[in-house]
Amino acid sequence: MKTLLTSMSIILLYSFAHAQAVIYPKNWYKGVSTPLENNMFINLEDKQQFYLIANSVYIPFNISNDICSPASAKITKIDVNGNVLATFQANGSVIDSYSMRGFYTSVITDQIIYFVSWENSKFQQYGSSKGFIIYHLNINSLKLLSTDTIKGIIPESMSIISWKSVDYGGYSFQAFTYQPFKGGSIKNKIIRIKLKTAGVEYVTLDLDSLMSQKQIGINNVSNVYLKNDSMVYTICGYDSNINNSEIYQLLRIDTSLKGFSYYNLEKENEFTYTFGRVAYMDYFPPAYELNNGKVVLGSQINTYDKMNGSRIDNAGMFYYDIKSKKPEKVLIIPNSTFTLSQISYAFFAPITIKDSNIFCAAFDYYDYNTVYIDFRENHIYVGKTDTSLNGWHWYKYIGKPNCYLVPYKILATPDGGCMITAGIYDYVNSPNMQHDIYIIKLDANGIITSINNLTPQPDKSVSLYPVPAQHQLFVSFSGSGLFDLQLYDMSGKMVGSYPNLDKQTHSLDISSLASGSYFYTVKHSNGSTETGKWIKE
Repeated sequence: MKTLLTSMSIILLYSFAHAQAVIYPKNWYKGVSTPLENNMFINLEDKQQFYLIANSVYIPFNISNDICSPASAKITKIDVNGNVLATFQANGSVIDSYSMRGFYTSVITDQIIYFVSWENSKFQQYGSSKGFIIYHLNINSLKLLSTDTIKGIIPESMSIISWKSVDYGGYSFQAFTYQPFKGGSIKNKIIRIKLKTAGVEYVTLDLDSLMSQKQIGINNVSNVYLKNDSMVYTICGYDSNINNSEIYQLLRIDTSLKGFSYYNLEKENEFTYTFGRVAYMDYFPPAYELNNGKVVLGSQINTYDKMNGSRIDNAGMFYYDIKSKKPEKVLIIPNSTFTLSQISYAFFAPITIKDSNIFCAAFDYYDYNTVYIDFRENHIYVGKTDTSLNGWHWYKYIGKPNCYLVPYKILATPDGGCMITAGIYDYVNSPNMQHDIYIIKLDANGIITSINNLTPQPDKSVSLYPVPAQHQLFVSFSGSGLFDLQLYDMSGKMVGSYPNLDKQTHSLDISSLASGSYFYTVKHSNGSTETGKWIKE
């Protein structure tokens, strides 16, 4: 039974500010990522003097059958304005049937430590992640220094599906969720890794066994942050003591992985905020505990009309009291001007808190199953308030014509503004689903000061022409050494393989191929790769 809160002492903080137009920045680039490059899991981390972006690059990618392998793990070092300072990429292998997903970085002395999960199952979207590869990189150039490996941290039948990470006291704490590849019971584990310039030293904690002491099961870990020398996890689960009822709680674990405590938050509270309309949570958003006994939850808020039952998804935040287990305020970004019906929060960090400022990020969509293939313009929502949720300082809608935008993470910056990483699918200029990575920088007043595309088209030494081609396809090479060329149709099926090509121009007979779009991959003798697209007429 939902508890209706109607006390007049509870303050309404819904913003009725005048409707704002969507911001269409002038300096968007048009889909310039390499053909069939699908940049996802775009994490952004604040390392004080610079920022690091860890992401996964899937090549090839086909929307008809979800082929999404092999994956490469990539890290990009940027300054506060999003300018690229250095990059490093670790590539998966089709031949060896493994791929990688980069998910977190740590910094010690003169090194950046890059944590990458590896999976050994070919052409499976989630693969079968079995462990970590730890890359030790030069802090300035990101040049590879050495690698270490952690194996056997989960059973062979399991696959890592999500992870949350934080550093403290010379250790990196990785909390990850895993389950059987074909579905089944979800498991949760924490691994504490000592941050060293070389070698591996770690211990693990089984979260499920820990919480089973209190008859509590865990379904999901929404986020993690540090508070008072402890890690705080937002947990979605169930309580065997009360008929396996759903619970939503903050779990505090000390950094020794020995002591823990928790308290529940009431998920089913309603909050009447205007004219009979009620705000509530029907999912489990990340939660962030403040220093005043309050918790901020968001950035997805559901509302409905108690008279007619109409539901609207919104971007915003709840202000929640820990002691009473009830929401006291709700702050919502108006979205009545848009036709897309659902809101989802940024995937990695929908809320960021720095000093007395809170920022939230979300995006709208029509159907969750078409988040990446919805051919409608959508919008990134971003808003700034204070730690008491005393109204919006500002809120913005950011869009790009003929594009679909998905924010991954928002971070507060020292200038009072924020930075957002976003994956952008340009369905006019990139018809095969590649996602460019953009960095959007806003200042303290919500003004966009820079937008940078981190996946520019690289200079290519191999050219295929003419485009379109009818019967013969010519291949020229401006570099040195040998290279292998493979041709693929749009389903990912290889339709031609040409090993050990050299600098002379080669002619390929393509008369037997059907008309349509194709892509190619090039692997040079020095290990570097290129990709591109061509058309058979």
